[in-house]
Amino acid sequence: MQKQHNVVAGVDMGATHIRFCLRTAEGETLHCEKKRTAEVIAPDLVSGIGEMIDEQLRRFNARCHGLVMGFPALVSKNKRTIISTPNLPLTAADLYDLADKLENTLNCPVEFSRDVNLQLSWDVVENSLTQQLVLAAYLGTGMGFAVWMNGAPWTGAHGVAGELGHIPWEI
Repeated sequence: MQKQHNVVAGVDMGATHIRFCLRTAEGETLHCEKKRTAEVIAPDLVSGIGEMIDEQLRRFNARCHGLVMGFPALVSKNKRTIISTPNLPLTAADLYDLADKLENTLNCPVEFSRDVNLQLSWDVVENSLTQQLVLAAYLGTGMGFAVWMNGAPWTGAHGVAGELGHIPWEI
């Protein structure tokens, strides 16, 4: 019988693609994949994300202990509410109570973050810049901005500091 893995799921919810990984407490990445956002959320956001994660949890005999989702969005300070995400094809109804709905579907805690804050956190640690002031701009479907200050992403009083606006990028 295969050992059950305890994992955390990470989802980068992009306008064009969703990137998804499962990682163990020991730091082993069990699975990473990239899918088209429109295909994943076609049934609806909660069941699409839930099915994508659940399929791999079954495949790897894993139990999810938490989900972190990065959005190209304004995310509330409590990391449970998406305030605005103009670059994603989602309605207010799709986003309403999303953290609770995903927790009920996956039976694990769920936390949201601005995607650029998660990317900045990775880049700062990987480049040993944790004690520096870092300003970052990231290009995807849109352009996102983030600030690293005092050892963490600066989110300000309401969770949205560093956001200059959702700037669409077209070629």
